[in-house]
Amino acid sequence: MGGGNTAFEDAKYLSNICKNVHMLIRKSAPRAVSALQEEVTRSNNITIHYLTNLIEIKGDSKVENAVIDTDGEQCVMPVSAVFLAIGRGPDTEMLQGVVDMDDNGYIITDSQMNTSTPGIYACGDVRVTTLRQIVTATADGALAGLAAAKYVKTQKG
Repeated sequence: MGGGNTAFEDAKYLSNICKNVHMLIRKSAPRAVSALQEEVTRSNNITIHYLTNLIEIKGDSKVENAVIDTDGEQCVMPVSAVFLAIGRGPDTEMLQGVVDMDDNGYIITDSQMNTSTPGIYACGDVRVTTLRQIVTATADGALAGLAAAKYVKTQKG
């Protein structure tokens, strides 16, 4: 479920380990970059369903079905798993004008999580990065913590 870059990347990944992948996109067109869209549409085991909403996930002790609504018509789709890849923008409004950001509001950092303003660090999903997963956010946090500790030591002197 989703129409952005994350959903398309997830679908591409899942297509390598699943027999069939069904992408549900709520709108009439995806938001993912064209290169990702092209890769997914070339895949022979990914089906994209536009104007489709997930209504309900059914199953007793495991996922068995998804109730979907496609352009006003509901149906039950047999599935064994459901992945929600509905992103949202970064919550960085409080730092507008304080640190440099890209056009989408993501904070620009260097490899040590330094922002354009000394003493301010950014890590995880608020920064410009190619991968948004908890493991990378955790690593970012460790790097930011080390950089912040070094910064504080230099300010004591």
